[in-house]
Amino acid sequence: MQVGDPVVAIGNPFALDRTVTSGIVSALQRQIQAPNGFSISDVIQTDAAINPGNSGGPLIDGAGQVIGINSQIESQSGGNEGVGFAVPIKTAADVVSQLENGGQVHQAYLGISGGDITPDIAHALNLPVSQGVLIERVLSGGPAADAGIKGATGQATIGGQTYPVGGDIITKVDGKPITGMDEVISAVNGHKPGDEITLTIFSGGHQRDVTVKLGDRPSHVQDSNSSTQP
Repeated sequence: MQVGDPVVAIGNPFALDRTVTSGIVSALQRQIQAPNGFSISDVIQTDAAINPGNSGGPLIDGAGQVIGINSQIESQSGGNEGVGFAVPIKTAADVVSQLENGGQVHQAYLGISGGDITPDIAHALNLPVSQGVLIERVLSGGPAADAGIKGATGQATIGGQTYPVGGDIITKVDGKPITGMDEVISAVNGHKPGDEITLTIFSGGHQRDVTVKLGDRPSHVQDSNSSTQP
């Protein structure tokens, strides 16, 4: 898929069965929040009209292949405003396979919440790195907590925006530099429970590598105020 590719969405908007709408792929690799509070990565954005009732219907490319499952819209009115999202078919197929084989879905879990570091934030907070993730919270009993990773101990307000301070900073996942939380989420979602990942972190002014054995994602986010959690 590429941005600009033609797509059609099929669904039952407002209980109108077998409705077809058309549009293009507007963007790729978006992140959306599932009803349980966790993030879904690599989501397809489209301007094909999607309204309440379209969820669960297919998003189809110009060759007639199903590329996603219509899932959510971004809307101030509650109706279509040209910003819809479809879960990629690879993700859906993986979920279906797990349900067929065992009746349950298992997804990898790290157990942190955090925010992106930009050069401006790094300068304002006098951080040792110019990009990465400020860890806000490490969830009790989770894999990150078991590995000794620490969350923020305080907050700093800059330009009316509050940032966590005093916690560990993630700069790499499995040796690959990251620019923000989206990449941490994608990396975790690309693994299975029981897999190990290596996080490069700055802690107390020193850099170190921490190996984390990923757990099995719980049924819901433990803290509803933390919206970006892998």
